[in-house]
Amino acid sequence: MNKRDKQIIDDITRFRALSRDQIIALHFSKLKKPTSNCNLVLKRLQDRQYIKACKDFTPYVYIPYESRMKENSQKIWHFLKIADTFIELKKYDAELSYTLIEPKMGEKGVIEPDLFVIFKKTPMFFEIQRTIYSEKIMQEKIMRYEQYYLSNDWQNLEWQRQDKKFFPAIILLTDTRYNIETVNLKVIQVPSVKALVNTFSPMKEPSVQQNQKEQIINGVKIKFGY
Repeated sequence: MNKRDKQIIDDITRFRALSRDQIIALHFSKLKKPTSNCNLVLKRLQDRQYIKACKDFTPYVYIPYESRMKENSQKIWHFLKIADTFIELKKYDAELSYTLIEPKMGEKGVIEPDLFVIFKKTPMFFEIQRTIYSEKIMQEKIMRYEQYYLSNDWQNLEWQRQDKKFFPAIILLTDTRYNIETVNLKVIQVPSVKALVNTFSPMKEPSVQQNQKEQIINGVKIKFGY
């Protein structure tokens, strides 16, 4: 197995599911014939029982061979949305680091963000909403973040700096605007990654130090760099 094969299998495992086109974006985009090359590799990995194809999707979606998820599971759409978000973030930050897919931050009842990344040197929790929730349910979700903040457990996460602790911004990717009440958290509601990036495009100004840049996004002051 070559390095790219292993990377593809690792990505399918960590995202739980990836479409053929997402795999192309992640691993074949620089080739002259990305689609045909990708199809050949995916066929080989299927034949060797590293992955399996979900044929209810067009193009096919691929999951780990040992996955117990049904090949037509509605969960797949959620995993694909997480992967889409990651791919979009990579377009704006090639050095996107410390990516965690659905990290469990503690025991049951503790927050479970869809995605954690350090994007443009700023730690962020992403909540990717494919469905519309009631204000009550969304507020309960935010309260779990409040409880996690007050626990101080986040200060021990391995990416934290020793000299200054930084609680990640919470990014709600949603087409619905929620009335969120919070005391300690920085919650940003945007419909897309592009919209998020557009809100802090002034970060590119060369006259300001990266670790001192601040921007008001949706009424929330965000300090970029940690």
